[in-house]
Amino acid sequence: MKVAVLGGSEGSRSSAEAAASALKEAGHDVRLVPLEGDAASQLATWSPDAVFDAIEDGRSYDGDARVLAGLFDAVCVGSDEHACRLANDGSLLPGVMDAFRMSFGADITASWLAGICISRPAFMQWGLDGFLDRIADRALGFPLCVKPARGGSAKRADDVESLRSALEGALEVCPEAVVRQWVEGVELRACVLGSGWDAYTLPLVEVSCEGDAVRFSAPVRLDSLSPSESDAQAIIFEIERAALEAYQAFGMRDYGVIDMAWDGGQARILGIQTHPSMAQDREFQAACAAAGLSMPAVLDALVGQYE
Repeated sequence: MKVAVLGGSEGSRSSAEAAASALKEAGHDVRLVPLEGDAASQLATWSPDAVFDAIEDGRSYDGDARVLAGLFDAVCVGSDEHACRLANDGSLLPGVMDAFRMSFGADITASWLAGICISRPAFMQWGLDGFLDRIADRALGFPLCVKPARGGSAKRADDVESLRSALEGALEVCPEAVVRQWVEGVELRACVLGSGWDAYTLPLVEVSCEGDAVRFSAPVRLDSLSPSESDAQAIIFEIERAALEAYQAFGMRDYGVIDMAWDGGQARILGIQTHPSMAQDREFQAACAAAGLSMPAVLDALVGQYE
């Protein structure tokens, strides 16, 4: 197949190059198409059969890549535009999961934090700066997690002053910021393959920080979850079930990653990635390797289903 791999700016080049390399190894005719400049004309001239989105700078997550592919009648591998836009906005996660719970009953495994969404105009013009203590109380008290609703990284706030600073920083990145309870526990990534009720999880990836570096290792260490091996295996089953619930709730397809944390009692859903990085040092490759799957085989299967 002729496959166009969409790559973004410098920050997502490693993902795009890794995806293109794997697809070439699988025997596809691949062209790496940077999103900047004349991406549309390149797609129009080359007429690929499929588009693989390897952009990490946020534009893929809001569905624009799917729109671009559709303009040239090319299949875009991965979740559709609607799912991408839902997943990219962190303020929508509670509503999407609440709707899923209402549809399938209260007996679901996943847990999530409602939090508060604050807009830049409200914070700057309505005097919300004077109510930071009440915002903290509504989000169940310190410590708090403050994150731009779309893009950007999370910051921890331990008091009113750090909450003010984190909010100001988040609202510089995005017009809305989400404030929610800070979750202590084991940070995990659940990588999922497949679509509909046939989707399944790869071995869980454990996230750890070594200085400023983030390390992704798979499978998760059992003793990170429980001293008891049998209990740890039961916890893994619960976490995987919660990840699949989130995957279904957002209507994802083909592949994706669910950002999670195990807080010692519940599997917490923290975020959704409809198009995770394909780079060698990131979670998706770590999960595939732990499952004994090669990247060429995985990407070939994802693309090949649309032949």
